[in-house]
Amino acid sequence: MNIQDLEARATQRLDAERTAKVESITALAGAAERVVTVRTELADAEKNHTAAYSKALRLGWTDADLKEFGIEQPGKKPSGRPRSQRKPATKTAPDAHQGGDE
Repeated sequence: MNIQDLEARATQRLDAERTAKVESITALAGAAERVVTVRTELADAEKNHTAAYSKALRLGWTDADLKEFGIEQPGKKPSGRPRSQRKPATKTAPDAHQGGDE
């Protein structure tokens, strides 16, 4: 074994791992930044939706009218069946008559 070759191979490997780690942080930071941007855009869109919906009501449209057009009330959760919560599995207690003391 040549020590210089081993050193070069080890350095290459560490450099590749370092590069991958730095690239993963760059990608993560970009994704996190995008989440912040989209959340801000969503908040702005919800404000605009609320204002426009209120204006439509003030101008004489009813909730039923707007619903017929497919426009939901601002802040209203989508209709449909709510998701059920999973209950943790319960263990059954052993039967009291299983001991052979009969």
